[in-house]
Amino acid sequence: MKLSIKKLSCMALLVAMTMMQTSCDELLGETDNPAHDDDPAKIAVTAVTLDESTLEIVYGIGKEVTLEATVSPADVEDFDVTWSSSDETVATVDDAGVVHAVGAGTAVITAKAGSKKATCDVSVVVNLETPLTFEAAKAGVTVKFNKYDEDIVAPNVEYSLDGGITWKDDLTAAGVTLAAAGDKISFRGTNEAYGSRSFDDCYCFELSAETFVYGNVMSLINKDNYPTNKTLTADYAFKGMFGEQTKNKDADHQIFLPATTLTEWCYNYMFYGCTSLTTAPELPAKTLAEGCYDSMFQDCINLTAAPKLPATTLSQNCYVAMFNGCTSLTTAPELPAKTLKKWCYYSMFYDCTSLTTAPELPAETLAEGCYNWMFAGCKKLSSVTCKATDLSADLCLYKWLNGAGTDESVTTKTFYINSAYSAYIADMNGNLAGTADDDQINTNVPWIKGNKGIPAGWTIAAAAAE
Repeated sequence: MKLSIKKLSCMALLVAMTMMQTSCDELLGETDNPAHDDDPAKIAVTAVTLDESTLEIVYGIGKEVTLEATVSPADVEDFDVTWSSSDETVATVDDAGVVHAVGAGTAVITAKAGSKKATCDVSVVVNLETPLTFEAAKAGVTVKFNKYDEDIVAPNVEYSLDGGITWKDDLTAAGVTLAAAGDKISFRGTNEAYGSRSFDDCYCFELSAETFVYGNVMSLINKDNYPTNKTLTADYAFKGMFGEQTKNKDADHQIFLPATTLTEWCYNYMFYGCTSLTTAPELPAKTLAEGCYDSMFQDCINLTAAPKLPATTLSQNCYVAMFNGCTSLTTAPELPAKTLKKWCYYSMFYDCTSLTTAPELPAETLAEGCYNWMFAGCKKLSSVTCKATDLSADLCLYKWLNGAGTDESVTTKTFYINSAYSAYIADMNGNLAGTADDDQINTNVPWIKGNKGIPAGWTIAAAAAE
């Protein structure tokens, strides 16, 4: 079929117009061209704005803020606003734009519609002025503060029912009943410690029904200067204080443990068995004392968020069984310390059956019992990074990964070791046995397979260099 000159000219013009459109797209970018929205028939979003560009939220008293997003033009249809946070350890945001404070710091909240977005800079500040407070989640809650399993009231303690305006010192072993949901009782005191070596001698709070608990626990230590006091002076300071309580709720409320100077066994068993606890309080101390976090959250079966653990100076037994039995915990906190102490991580994540990835273990020289039973029972664990090059300490790796990675959902298991052994890794995957019978490997690499080393069935790889 022959084409007339007129038809050929029309086709050439159509091609040129198409090329011109493509060139414009390339110059303008897809985000500025309405023809590239989800549906060309729809009106494109030209702008998204928020009612606030900056926010400051006080963390610790259940406060939340709702951001309002406006999409332009006004007649745009079918464009949902999607929300996100740059740091969910500071603030989260839901599908309705409700911002929840999670921890101190800064985060950027972004609202996006179509190809346009707007942001709000959020600053979360800690409120340490609220004393330790209990707020009834339902009517008729009774709050007691007695010696464990005895009718002996905690001494030298005052309470307030009006937000700290007036304080009373007539607390009895019968406790105080909060008549209506939302009623509150706050506590302050002058005792250096409420715990003791024996759990039976510790003073513990007891709640008769679901109750929100929040505020600064240092109000029990120094009633006059607690907002600025970050130093503990007596051993067993808060041992067992909420032990075996199943009715203390955290929700968006937060208990503060601001002390940066700790004492021996100060938080031992503090939240043991608190099955309603979902988020752990922050632990800012960078230098630890013996046994300070021992069994602190043991058997908190609904704990899903562990606190950051910034400590780089450890002490003997400091993290023993800290998250033992926390079956809902999926992610472990970072453990930055490079110098270890005896039994420092013993049973730390024992039976954390939902834990999928272990924190990196950067220490090159191990200490006696340091990783003993650390990840035993973590059946969903699929990755471990351990950069140790000196494994000679007694019992340092005894059954540390016993039963780890055994769940049927775990299809691959990778064990990352110090990159100094990169040249040996291929041979190690094939030849490293419990007896370390490969002479070259045995001479140059400290690792063996088995309960005191790398479990059978794990693939060995080099960890990323720092």
